Amino acid sequence: MFDRLTKIFIVFLPFYVLFKVFFEFKLWIPYLSFVKELFIVILLWIMSYEFYKQKKLPKFDKLDYLIFAYILYLSLATLFAPQFLASFIYWARYDFEFLLVFLIFKHSNQFLKNDLRYYVWLFLTSWARALIIWFLAKFIWEWILTYLWFGENVNNWQVWWTIPIYQWVEWTGIYRFQWIFDWPNQAAFFLLTYIGFLFYYFKWQKDYYFLLWFLSVFLVPLFIYTFSRSALLWVIIWTIFVFTLNINHFFKKHKKQTIKFIIIFLVFIAWFWFLIKDKVEDVVVRKSSTTWHAERMTIWINRFISYPLGQGLASSWPASRYTHNIEGKKQEDFYIPESWFIQQLVEWWLIWFVLFVSIMSILFFFLLNIDFVLAVMFFAVMMMNLFLHTFEASYVSILFFILIAILYSKKE
Repeated sequence: MFDRLTKIFIVFLPFYVLFKVFFEFKLWIPYLSFVKELFIVILLWIMSYEFYKQKKLPKFDKLDYLIFAYILYLSLATLFAPQFLASFIYWARYDFEFLLVFLIFKHSNQFLKNDLRYYVWLFLTSWARALIIWFLAKFIWEWILTYLWFGENVNNWQVWWTIPIYQWVEWTGIYRFQWIFDWPNQAAFFLLTYIGFLFYYFKWQKDYYFLLWFLSVFLVPLFIYTFSRSALLWVIIWTIFVFTLNINHFFKKHKKQTIKFIIIFLVFIAWFWFLIKDKVEDVVVRKSSTTWHAERMTIWINRFISYPLGQGLASSWPASRYTHNIEGKKQEDFYIPESWFIQQLVEWWLIWFVLFVSIMSILFFFLLNIDFVLAVMFFAVMMMNLFLHTFEASYVSILFFILIAILYSKKE
């Protein structure tokens, strides 16, 4: 049962936003946004019951205890929140739900019937179809999502209302890729996860020809079209860094693939330049967006100085919009730091921050020992979190940590 539900969950998660939009805004059925939490509760119950039947407890390591401390500390801290129940529910969804999922799958290896490659392949194949469908829809029927109740009002997302079909790069008229996700940056987060595990899967194959073809035709153009600077910047830096360090190895062991990769890379550089050559400043610099981020950082510094011991759970974005009355007030009154790491400091000072950084550091060095590409993917996601609330896309972060947890438990 645990294995079957896991397979369904892996396939379902990337469709979560589409599911939520259609049922909540088309059919007006409330609370279906909690369907993924229902999956998690059931998986946790099945795992607990299986351990109960075996009359034993899972073996815990240092990483487990750090996550326990992280969750326990903030659960106790929630008791002092002004709106206890709302703060706990929404804070848990954004701030530790993905870590709870990681713990579940870290200790459920014996309940999974297949090896890691199967679950990665399930994720890759099911989502290859969805990405190809979008790619075709882009050129055949671009507004199909409006029939599933995504909004036609481009770039005008509002809390408690449906998601627009597109976001754009300001002052350029360039639409950013988001497909059935709720924001281009979330789409970039998903594509980073997808590309990382695609490389990891193909390390078992004899060659990379299919991988290069799939990257060239579908994934790289989609990733570029997100125009997520925080994602693109670190991927480009790491790609150049890795290639420079291993150039002799690539040409000696994988000469044909390396030459093809270089040609593809140069083609995409030329294509991207052609796309933005008249709008470089608006696309890359994005003065209004950069200024907005800088203002949020300033607000955070002032808030942190005023309340150095923290302001409590759900006091900063994204959870604040659900636990505070924001009507008639400016967003900056609710401490939007535009950084997941800074959010740790805003809410509960250094204790939460140190625990979170420690957990992420252990996972990064684990991946670095297992597979360099996965470590690069993980690092890029963490760097996105320096400038964004990337983990706000809980449906992607849950999927991200499920796959990492299965890898961690199987030590392949």
